[in-house]
Amino acid sequence: MSVYAAWRIFYLWQSFTITEMLGCAFVNGVFLWLYRSLSSSAAATIGAGGTVEDAGFNLSGEGLVAYMFDIIYIGWFVLLTTAFISSKFWWTYIIIPIFAAYTLYQKVPPS
Repeated sequence: MSVYAAWRIFYLWQSFTITEMLGCAFVNGVFLWLYRSLSSSAAATIGAGGTVEDAGFNLSGEGLVAYMFDIIYIGWFVLLTTAFISSKFWWTYIIIPIFAAYTLYQKVPPS
């Protein structure tokens, strides 16, 4: 985020529109939500006697955790490419709902 903000605000201020600001705020909001979700699910629960009641979730597993990391990686890609290459890379975010629809279609085909 800091690289994106520094580059877009200090070097490309003329092209830093309200849409770019809202996009940056949205991406960082998603990052914050995913980070908090991942950190809370991975945290261990310590009981009253100092024993571990729950060791937390394995973040190297598959499923929803892997999708969360994929969204974070796509977000980093979008921020870096929109900062240095072109604002049209915001359209890369369309990959996420397309992949979700494809996965849903694979699991529950229409009858």
